[in-house]
Amino acid sequence: MANLQKECCLIRSDTVLSHNFARALLTAERVLNETDYVKLRRQRYTSFDSGKGADFEKGKLKLEDLHDFAAKNGEPKKTSGKQALFESFINQVL
Repeated sequence: MANLQKECCLIRSDTVLSHNFARALLTAERVLNETDYVKLRRQRYTSFDSGKGADFEKGKLKLEDLHDFAAKNGEPKKTSGKQALFESFINQVL
């Protein structure tokens, strides 16, 4: 009897997990298709599209190379990561 109850709970647990995973996938799809997430993410990482950022992304530079570049050129301009805005995209589609 105990084994039957344990299996029953596992089946329910799997169903709940499957439902939550499916809901998360649907939410992610809506975030990508119905918000400015993709555009803002592209803007946020434009430094990886050219120059040293692109070279680093392609594996042509090591962290030490970027350290030397930063030491020579100073700190980059600080900009907001807009974390709250990115989080709000999820709330918009829920």
